[in-house]
Amino acid sequence: MNTNENIKDQIADTLSVIETINKVKVNSFFKDKTMNLLFEEKEMAQINWSWFTPRLQLATLICVLFVNAYVLFQLKASNYEEEVSKFAEVFQISSTNSDSIFY
Repeated sequence: MNTNENIKDQIADTLSVIETINKVKVNSFFKDKTMNLLFEEKEMAQINWSWFTPRLQLATLICVLFVNAYVLFQLKASNYEEEVSKFAEVFQISSTNSDSIFY
């Protein structure tokens, strides 16, 4: 019973604190300054990527595709097996027909 009255007193004290809360007076220009800072940060973020226009994106995509196609054709044209056997000959590495790397 004593704990219930103690809890009720604590609740009453907590609710009485609400009555002591006063409205805070803020500088009238505070909101304007804050909004200006927020918009400046957004503009700075947009400026960072503004140079990457759709034309430049398309040109970059075409360059990447061209380089990939060139490399693909060069890989198909090269004779990998011949180059590996020449390398093995130069360094006197014996090649085996086994597919395992552990032999």
